[in-house]
Amino acid sequence: MERLKLDVLGLCETRWSGEGHFASGDKLVISSGSPDGGYGGVAVVLSAAVKNSLLSYTPVSNRLLVVRIQATHVPITIIQVYAPTSSCAAEEIDDFYEKLQAVIDAMKSRQVCVVMGDFNAKLGLGRDFESGVGDYGLGQRNERGDMLAEFCRINGLVVCNTAFQHNLRSRYTWISPDGHTRNQIDYVMISKSWFSSVLDSRARPAAECDTDHHLVTMKLRTKHFRRVRCKSMAVRPFDVTRLRNPDVSEKYSVATENRFSLLQDRYNEECTPDELWDQIQAGITEVAEEVVGRRVRKKPPKPWISEEVIALAERKRIARCTGKDQEYNDLKLEVRRRIRCDRRK
Repeated sequence: MERLKLDVLGLCETRWSGEGHFASGDKLVISSGSPDGGYGGVAVVLSAAVKNSLLSYTPVSNRLLVVRIQATHVPITIIQVYAPTSSCAAEEIDDFYEKLQAVIDAMKSRQVCVVMGDFNAKLGLGRDFESGVGDYGLGQRNERGDMLAEFCRINGLVVCNTAFQHNLRSRYTWISPDGHTRNQIDYVMISKSWFSSVLDSRARPAAECDTDHHLVTMKLRTKHFRRVRCKSMAVRPFDVTRLRNPDVSEKYSVATENRFSLLQDRYNEECTPDELWDQIQAGITEVAEEVVGRRVRKKPPKPWISEEVIALAERKRIARCTGKDQEYNDLKLEVRRRIRCDRRK
């Protein structure tokens, strides 16, 4: 992400179990997977600059994840998808598009909508203005491509990585295991009303990710900013774990009792309920500050992947770009082995 200066990264087929978010170094990873894991799964990674702009996220299924980010003018809703493959039943693909359509129908019209991921569909070469497909697709459209084109037409979406002229190497997004077949099945789409803000979109074959898919990027002309937080959210919470200590707990009880005794002596009928509550709240807070104290902020966790593995992954990327197949295969196995070792630590 740092090398390509990416702020938001979508992942497909993560095979992670459950749903939620976690920190990875200075980045935030949001995941939506199946209960047991092992198949499907989508995730969105937010950079350090963007994670504070996060408004909300909604894990829909192990194929759909919705993330909302606050931008300068309006929120950006990112829908990360992983569509069923051609081997899946027709009912499964219909269920996927029904859920995706329900997500878009629930959005407000003025929001920026970005739909991205692996659609396992070929839109083909040639412009289809009504469906938002540009001149720079690839191959022949298939049945799943017809479904995707109809979905784009209904929702007014533009397929960004078919709209910008690039060489063929920057168009195809998937390579078969034997290396002979290349297809364009991964897409980044945006609302037509916001397409003028897109500066570029294309596949990045040089971004070696140890997968048969190529990274697809979109450069969007917008500014994210840190979400405004109220002061109460910025204040560190009290370290209530200290109350497990019998001495601290007894000291807190005595101090609280003494403070309430003083309030009872000062209480008079002229004191309004709001004024009384303010005094009680201030008393409890002052005692907690003196006896319990505030929780100490923890340092962000370090990345679990070592620097040596990152260096090996960079060597692997260079070997693939320079056509050194044997060195690439050797480094690929070594990187996987080192990652498993780092994960066990």
